[in-house]
Amino acid sequence: MNGDKKYFEQKFNECSKYLKAKPNNLVSLKYREIRDHESYNELLDKLKNIEGLEIKSIGNVMNGVAYNISYGEQNIIIVEHETGLEILYIAGSIAGIIGLVLQVGSMINNHRRMTPFHHEIRETEIRYFDKKGNFIEERRTNYLPYEAFLLPQSSKEIKLLKKRIDNLEKEITWLKSKGIKDKTKSKV
Repeated sequence: MNGDKKYFEQKFNECSKYLKAKPNNLVSLKYREIRDHESYNELLDKLKNIEGLEIKSIGNVMNGVAYNISYGEQNIIIVEHETGLEILYIAGSIAGIIGLVLQVGSMINNHRRMTPFHHEIRETEIRYFDKKGNFIEERRTNYLPYEAFLLPQSSKEIKLLKKRIDNLEKEITWLKSKGIKDKTKSKV
């Protein structure tokens, strides 16, 4: 077994206790250019401004200072490492609240703009175990998966959103039947 695979098996086992998920359902994202303590504090300060979001320090675990960030039933772990910001989350989470991902993405992008890094350092390291148990390590440029930070909507909220969309579609159909033109379309 190679060293990275063994290391991530141990890390995912430890993290799975906090995220209440199977270790092979977790994903690790590493942003190497975010290394200084002030950047972590800036991220946490921005996240604290999101209503309903909870940040709980879980101490020195997973080889760094870790925080459990939760919103409703969705949880992620952010780990402050000397080698960069690591985000651990459950794979396949469903998108729902845009505010949180915008805050995290904005913080990361602002940090990237202020610091003259070589473009290759802006890569995100993505690590996970596939369904067959193989350790996968990928690198992607400027990668931030929205589902990593988003709360799944309840079925009640999804039904409400679908109902609102249906009502809007009916209203548009009714307006068109009355001969009212769509003013949002641009004139050519």
